[in-house]
Amino acid sequence: MQNQASRYKPQDSIHLLSCCKIAVYTRYACPAYPAENMGSGQLVTVAASLICLTMIKPLFPDFIPAKGKHSSYSGSFSVSRFAPVTMNQVLFKKQLSQDVFLMRLHAPLIAEERQAGQFIILQTDDEFGERIPLTIADADTTEGSVTIIFQVVGKTTKHLATFEPGDELPALVGPLGKPTHIENFGKVVCVGGGIGVAPLHPIAQALKKAGNHVTIITGARTKELIILEKEMQAIADEFIVCTDDGSYGRKGLVTAPLKELCERELKPDMVIAIGPPVMMKFCSETTRPYHVFTQVSLNTIMVDGTGMCGGCRVNVGKEVKFVCVDGPEFDGHLVDFDNMISRLNAYKEIERNHYKCFVEKAFSEKEQEVRI
Repeated sequence: MQNQASRYKPQDSIHLLSCCKIAVYTRYACPAYPAENMGSGQLVTVAASLICLTMIKPLFPDFIPAKGKHSSYSGSFSVSRFAPVTMNQVLFKKQLSQDVFLMRLHAPLIAEERQAGQFIILQTDDEFGERIPLTIADADTTEGSVTIIFQVVGKTTKHLATFEPGDELPALVGPLGKPTHIENFGKVVCVGGGIGVAPLHPIAQALKKAGNHVTIITGARTKELIILEKEMQAIADEFIVCTDDGSYGRKGLVTAPLKELCERELKPDMVIAIGPPVMMKFCSETTRPYHVFTQVSLNTIMVDGTGMCGGCRVNVGKEVKFVCVDGPEFDGHLVDFDNMISRLNAYKEIERNHYKCFVEKAFSEKEQEVRI
């Protein structure tokens, strides 16, 4: 063991610290808050974590799950009930639409502790891969699983979509964030846009269980992108579907029926909107003139999920909040959506290039396999 540990050299910590600084600066920090101005404690903590991983990996190789062989996928499949189950293992996978997938992951401790509104952070690559936050759509304590629903939009979600039942995720952390405050508010309207219907589902469930009259509005660009329709219908006292192209339900945006509900004699006591930032912004602006409290769930750039990196910060009212520890839910009338959207778009070009490289590499490897 001493020989293994002696491989680690003091100068490696300096190299790792530099890597952390560069990574935070280029990927997660905005120009107004460069890495050079970040607290050294934050960077040292990140570096220390990486150092520990570097030292532990050769000493305890069994702690690091082996990389599985993944492939493109369509349909649904699950792990045999007779097969041994390990932590972070994919138990079930189903494709809901062209780029939307549902997975159940073996995470019994997270399943026991999670509450509506909370999320997990995962990695698909144990070689310092990107960490992405995904809301827990459901949990089964009997099976010891949590359900995630995600859309392929970049390199990490593209890689995640190749995982099959039986494969293991290198890292899975949660539950994170503050849970949704649930009580009997009275009349609640839940608005979900696109993939935002997934995190809305457990919240709507909890609100209904608490005795609220729940109206659910779901929207998507087209019929094929509508998800969890039956599950949401089972919860709702009133259910409304909207599509941008009119291929299903009402034609138009979710803000149209939301405005109609606010104009009723008995307007909603509360609105919860989850979806793309622009959608949440305009839902908040729709309810503002009617003084209906509107809660939104934000999905920002996130690294550690514990309030350390500052990558997820948003302006709420006159305060700076961290989505990972102060949220993810905030008063939509106070959120500075323009600033949030600007920060999300700051790295779009880098993300597109990274995604393109990943797809090209996967295609090249597949061609080589066919030749062999």
